[in-house]
Amino acid sequence: SGAIVTDSVTSRGLGDFIRSRGGTHDRYKMGYRNVIDRAAETRPEPALLAIETSGHSAWRDNAFVDDGCYTAARLLGSLARERRERGARRGLLDQLGGGLEEPAEG
Repeated sequence: SGAIVTDSVTSRGLGDFIRSRGGTHDRYKMGYRNVIDRAAETRPEPALLAIETSGHSAWRDNAFVDDGCYTAARLLGSLARERRERGARRGLLDQLGGGLEEPAEG
């Protein structure tokens, strides 16, 4: 759990998804630098993750460096741990429990 900062154009469904897993969703101004700066300033502790719809992402445990390779490595590591520990052949969204609604297109 923890705060996840996204830009303002993310869907309400994403916020519901984050909250259903014990996190908090902070929708902030457009622009990856705005989202990353906001995550670093979040209190009482910095946000867990800053992610923008363009794909920029930065994690607290990587000093909020905008690094897609780091994010990909974390996701692949999660899949590998799941397979090793449970022998499961589930996808990443399955691991997250599903339930992420597709946004309505306008």
